Amino acid sequence: AGYEPIGFDHFALKEDSLYCAYETGTMHRNFMGYTDLRTDFLIGLGVSSISDIGSAFAQNAKSVEGYIEQVRKGVLPIVKGHLLDQTELMIRGHILNLTCQHETFWGSANGDEQSYMRNCLRKLEEAEEDGLIERTYDRVKLTETGRFFVRNICAAFDKDYQGETVIKKYSMGV
Repeated sequence: AGYEPIGFDHFALKEDSLYCAYETGTMHRNFMGYTDLRTDFLIGLGVSSISDIGSAFAQNAKSVEGYIEQVRKGVLPIVKGHLLDQTELMIRGHILNLTCQHETFWGSANGDEQSYMRNCLRKLEEAEEDGLIERTYDRVKLTETGRFFVRNICAAFDKDYQGETVIKKYSMGV
């Protein structure tokens, strides 16, 4: 029907503003999916919604009753949140680069970031062998086929993931 893939579960017509953002490298991703507008603040309204203020996330009450009760009390209905540390902010940036621009680069980064990212590269050996990425010591670029496996590839940068390869562990995510 004329729709083109722009991200791992999104499609757009070539005349859509989202496709134009994809083509120009200005596309962004947030909790709602891909967007042609970038903002550092996304305020979630309603049950179970998630807010993102760039350096922190907060989630509202997951039940209608709990949400309404908090609102009636004049209390923000937030039930949990997370303040991102410097490493998480760095990882987030690289994952956004991979999901939106299909590559990420850390050549001009500080020593800690370069060390972290180079350590992640070993987890991507299988992805490279399968033709999903091209990598150097300071760059990862998705291939056309690799774009369909971006979730799996991004898992290599997750600081909580300790596995040797990401494709086998996360293959159910595709």
